[in-house]
Amino acid sequence: MRDAQLPTVAAQIAPHLTPEVPVFHTAGSVELAVLEPFFGSQAGVVYPLQSFSAGRRVNWGEFFVFWEGTPAAQTWAETLTQDASKVHFADSGTRLRLHVGAVFTANFVNALFHMAEAVLPAPFSREVYLPLTKEVLSKLQGLSPQEAQTGPARRGDEKTLTKHLALLERIAPPLAPIYQAMSQYIRSYIAQSSVQ
Repeated sequence: MRDAQLPTVAAQIAPHLTPEVPVFHTAGSVELAVLEPFFGSQAGVVYPLQSFSAGRRVNWGEFFVFWEGTPAAQTWAETLTQDASKVHFADSGTRLRLHVGAVFTANFVNALFHMAEAVLPAPFSREVYLPLTKEVLSKLQGLSPQEAQTGPARRGDEKTLTKHLALLERIAPPLAPIYQAMSQYIRSYIAQSSVQ
């Protein structure tokens, strides 16, 4: 369901619920206010900061869940996680920021793997990159992104960057500006961190 459909669905189910039944939505980028006209003080949000896919087991308690609105939302979040340390209050503005960050760290990572597959030589599959990605994620548990960053943009290796761009322009032209923009972003934040 698209986020924009929430008010329509809320309007459809509201007449079938008694006033004391709490109702939550789970969207990161939708304000609590969309439910309030239908459910008043019983409206809430339970936002699990996780990616869900059909056929994949959900490991509640291994990720954070954010709540807003009725206290029942906090209770449900804690019941789902079985770990109160993973449950936090987040108002609609905070959740929106968390959601944008989640798009960068999850959705864009999938897109980056798709891009990597576009330049991957046969007979290899994306599995050749999985140990590298796991190591990066492991490092981020103890290092900042700046400290964990490696690669040609981090090193200021213009010769390698130019070689990479030439390859992309030849075999996957739509990826060249993305590569260039990401490399520039890395250079910028590394430069800023060295000044601070």
